[in-house]
Amino acid sequence: MKSIEISNLQWDTDFFGIKCGKTVISDDEISFDLFNEQIKFFDFVTIQNVGNKVAVNKLLADNTNAFLADINIQFEKKLNKIDSEETNNNYVIVPANETSDEEISQMIVEEDDFKFSKFVCDDNLKKRKGYLVYKEWLNNARKATNKYFILKFDENEKISAYILFNITNDVGTIELVKVNREHQGNHIGSSMIKQIENYLCINGVDIVHVGTQLNNIPAMNLYHNLGFKEISRTSVFHLWKID
Repeated sequence: MKSIEISNLQWDTDFFGIKCGKTVISDDEISFDLFNEQIKFFDFVTIQNVGNKVAVNKLLADNTNAFLADINIQFEKKLNKIDSEETNNNYVIVPANETSDEEISQMIVEEDDFKFSKFVCDDNLKKRKGYLVYKEWLNNARKATNKYFILKFDENEKISAYILFNITNDVGTIELVKVNREHQGNHIGSSMIKQIENYLCINGVDIVHVGTQLNNIPAMNLYHNLGFKEISRTSVFHLWKID
């Protein structure tokens, strides 16, 4: 049997002020001996069951006090060449490392934006304002050379919607999607994704990925309607050693 080893999550540890770890399980023939020995050194461990295998879920239930916090769904879409004339001038795509402090400050992050996120659904992370992880995510994007923002501005020239995406190994990946509350319901999210697809095609990228939570029905419907296909499911468990 393969032993489960916990790896340290230094960024999470620094952000939350508690010792955080992570383990990924891809095999249902596993031993918890090493895991149970290591867990005493961590306050919080996230456990990923790749493929959402029932046998692994049962093993976790039988051998740990972990609870199911999220089921992550990954989607993929293979792009066809899109005529560049379809570009919508209402949106602007900029490299993340060229965004200004003012633009980043206008990219609002609110708890309700991520109500399906494990950082909000888990009460222990919610009370530590886990949703602010996404604000750090935006800030850290400015350090990368392969990340981009698509921005929409309102009539006051303020950012009313944005999507963060990256291009890695000829694959585009949508990371964060945000439409300000007062502008929701106007199909802005789908329009922005179509513009990203157009941008990727123009730049020789023909595959785009995006992920969301199983419980996020609006996002699930959006990606299905845009022609994305589900390619994987990963159940995410949380194990706490503190209150």
